Amino acid sequence: STLAAFRAAFTSKWAASEGIAMENLVAFGDNNNDISMFEQVGLAVAMGNAAPQIQAHADRVTADHNEDGIALALQRWVLPA
Repeated sequence: STLAAFRAAFTSKWAASEGIAMENLVAFGDNNNDISMFEQVGLAVAMGNAAPQIQAHADRVTADHNEDGIALALQRWVLPA
């Protein structure tokens, strides 16, 4: 989709402007428009409320957005590193 292409391009452009390699980024998502972003980053995390086909594109799956899924994922997979 156009939104998915925009998100992927924006993420890549932003990372380059900040001097951050794409493999050092974490992306969170729960919808089809997040898949292209998942394919570019070092750690793709699907929210627990995401459909199974979205979760299949992610490296990890966290709790859903109503259960502090992003905070839990950061604590579990990003901050310990």
